[in-house]
Order: sequence, then C-alpha cells, then structure tokens
Amino acid sequence: MCTAISVNKNGYYFGRNLDVFASYGEKVIITPENYEFRFSDGLILKNHYAIIGMAIDCGGVPLYFDGTNSCGLSMAGLKFPEKCVYNPPVEGKLNVASYELISRVLSMCRNIGEVKKFVSDMNITKTAFSKELTPTPLHWIVSDKSEALTIEQTADGLKVYDNPFGILTNSPEFTFHKENVRNFLHLSNANPQSSFCDDTKLNYISNGMGTMGLPGDFSSPSRFVRAFYVKETSLFEGEESDRVSQFFHILYSVYHTKGCVKSDEGYEYTRYSSCTDCDNLIYYYTTYSDLSMKAVDMKKANLSSDKLISGEKV
Repeated sequence: MCTAISVNKNGYYFGRNLDVFASYGEKVIITPENYEFRFSDGLILKNHYAIIGMAIDCGGVPLYFDGTNSCGLSMAGLKFPEKCVYNPPVEGKLNVASYELISRVLSMCRNIGEVKKFVSDMNITKTAFSKELTPTPLHWIVSDKSEALTIEQTADGLKVYDNPFGILTNSPEFTFHKENVRNFLHLSNANPQSSFCDDTKLNYISNGMGTMGLPGDFSSPSRFVRAFYVKETSLFEGEESDRVSQFFHILYSVYHTKGCVKSDEGYEYTRYSSCTDCDNLIYYYTTYSDLSMKAVDMKKANLSSDKLISGEKV
C-alpha cells in the first residue's frame, strides 16, 4: 500500500511512500528529452519532456512508480486492488497500458489542463509489459502547482476526479475518501487555514488533544485522513532544506514499520519515501534502511541525451 502527497506552500513539492513487501530493484531514473519511447499502441515518441523519478529499468524501458517532468507536472501510481478494471484495447480510443501511463502523461503533458484533454477519451488496457511483469491494479494522482487529479478505471469505466486534497492512498475509490474526510471535520487545534479547522474552542488538559479522533491505523482510509490533516497543518517555513524535511515528516506520519502490516505476500513496509522539489527539479528520497536524505538534480543531467540516466538501486 502507499500514500502520495502534493503540497504547494512556499514552493511546490510532490512525493510518496512506496509500501511493499520486497524490493523491485527500483532506482532513480532520468528519462532525457530525446529518449525514444515505444508505446504499446504503436506510438514512437522521440522528442518530449524529460522525466525524473523512481522506476524500474526493464531492458532500457523505464517503468515509473512516481515521476516529475521538466515542467513540474508530477504523477504517482498506487495500488488499487479489487476495484481496478483494465480493458482490452478499444478501437477509436486512446489505448494506454497501465505500466506506461506515467511515462505517457509526463512525456506529453505540461500541466493539469493538458492532462484533462489527454485522458478525456483514454482506455487503460490490460496489456502486459512481459510474461513476467503482468499488470498491477493501480490508480493515479497527477498534480501541478495549481491543482491535482485522481485517475481510476473501474467496471464503470474511466473516472477522472478533481482532487482538492492533494492526497491519494489505496482502495476504495476516491469518492469514498472524499466523503470519509467529512467525518473528521470536527478536528480542531489546527492551523486556521486548515480545512479541518472549526470555530470550536475547548479547554484541553494536554497539547495535541485537538487531534483526538484522528485515525492512527495503517488502513488506506485512515492514512488518507491522517496525511491530509498533517499536510494541512504543517508549516513550510525556513530554507529549502527545512521545507523538504517537513515534507518527509508528513510522509513519516503514515510510514509503514516492518512487522506492522501483513499482506498475503509478506510484511509490507515503506521501501522508500520521496519528495520532488518541483520548482527546482530535485528528487529527494530516503529508504527504510537509510533515512539520510539523498538528492538527484535533474538540471545537472544531460537532458538532450537519448539514453536513460540511472542511479544506484535503492
């Protein structure tokens, strides 16, 4: 399971926790502007926006977990089991395989307005990357400095929702999370700008009691509410390093400690946490075994190259 967050407070930041049971061999990968994309519908794209993010390098093809392009548009895919439905290719539709959706959107769109047009007639297909890499049920958050979207495809078809929270976790559908947040609007002791804040004035016996009732478990609905609350009340002040650090602290509020969350495959834990400074195009990340912050500066790479630029496996 996973949590993704978009923040625009004294700068625009986007990132996520990847909560899984094992490594996929992921690494920070920069896809430069002249890398040749060969998409599943036959499109060959030789000139496009550059992308930086966490991905798997599959024989020279980047499969992104999350990424940001050279315009600052950001996107992440999160597990969406049970509700997710991928279709066969449909004639007359824009057929995009699930594994390539992040690359397709970030290579071709510069903002949310363009994303809305791009996905307006899209069909997410169940085309597999290979026999070994079959489709993972996902939904996606896409964000620019001004707004965010959630993209889901269920039995009812493709759905594109405005996401005013700038938060996404996992199943159930985004419409559930949107309504569930309303159950916690009573929470006070918050930043006056917070969507959670009300006018109730109470006498507390201890600091922090304004968050009584805030869910603390690891479920997707609880993480959605908790991440939104912490994001809304967090102060993004000081230097750039302070604001990036603050973003990681938001992610750590929904962090999976190994042994706490058991799935059919094993114990899920936060393999990595990421924060992209989307204004300066710097990708920061920490891993479960190493919480020291590492940074990859996209602008220092040769973005006119036609070869992937890969870092070390995390």
